[in-house]
Amino acid sequence: MVTQTLRGETMRAGPLMALPEIMSGFGIAFDSILAEVGLRRDLFATPDNVLAVADAGRLLELCAERAHCPHLGLLVGQAVTPANLGLPGLLMESSATLGAALKSLVLTLHFNGRAAIIALSTRGDAASFSIAIAPGVALGRSIGRDLSLAVACQLIRSLVGRDWTPSDVWLARHAPADRRPYKQCFGVEPRFDTEASALLFPAAWLERPIATANRETRRQIERILSRRASTDAEFVLFCRRAIVAAIVQQNFSVDTVAGLLKLHRRTLNRRLAALGTSVPAQLKDIRFAFAREFLTDTSLSVAEIAAALGYSETATFSRTFRSWAGQSPSDWRRAAESRTAAAVGQGQGEGQG
Repeated sequence: MVTQTLRGETMRAGPLMALPEIMSGFGIAFDSILAEVGLRRDLFATPDNVLAVADAGRLLELCAERAHCPHLGLLVGQAVTPANLGLPGLLMESSATLGAALKSLVLTLHFNGRAAIIALSTRGDAASFSIAIAPGVALGRSIGRDLSLAVACQLIRSLVGRDWTPSDVWLARHAPADRRPYKQCFGVEPRFDTEASALLFPAAWLERPIATANRETRRQIERILSRRASTDAEFVLFCRRAIVAAIVQQNFSVDTVAGLLKLHRRTLNRRLAALGTSVPAQLKDIRFAFAREFLTDTSLSVAEIAAALGYSETATFSRTFRSWAGQSPSDWRRAAESRTAAAVGQGQGEGQG
């Protein structure tokens, strides 16, 4: 039987490869931070080395704190190339169009790590490439969102040209004190405290050809990835990622989840039942995780959070949240703010000591 919340999720070091050089530029001993997190000194010797997602979050938070650089995630993300992502990145480069490249990344990012969940959607003449931090990630979420969107922007520019600029940028996090690094990174000033983190741009860009397209290379990479075994635990993880993508796209249904997994809904339900779980059970777990994140990381109202999670009525969301947490969303938010303030005060006291 598979537990509802998968533990020990990991990621490749690839997306973080610029971190040692960035910290060196700040004049900070990076090895000592690695030791503090419990990571080995040669972690960044190759992008294929692996670390726990929780350790990556703690590492990013400590680096941002020591460097006094709240926008550290942007700096790290801007340095990422398709090669840093391993086979998923190479698959992007060999794709015929930007749309094909982004779709391939949606389908293969899990080979690169478990930290983020992405989705590509179109509505009319507008496209949205959205990113969500995996449910249950406790540390470094805001930095992770910054980093992930910066990576997405950088990848698109590497494929279609350095002058590419999104029409709009959404970040599901509190607005920073200094917004200038964000405008410099994306070319537009993002909207903060939004229901999702996403790059928005004209859908016509999806048809833009990629200069490095190579059909044979793409086929070879697809064959390699298709041979990698999928365990029962990974199937539940893929299901959870599909649920997150459906929520982010504001289009949740069992049929949508099944479609994202390329399964019939009966097949999906049967496979999950055999593993002791179900789509409703996974949805409940994910909604609770995202509700806590929205309450902690954004200033969205309870009504806005309810809508973002697919509830038609705020009262229904509030009752459900109380059944999960034992208190109302507003009370939970106030308690979380008090805990954060106490932790900050304790940290400042230790620093002065």
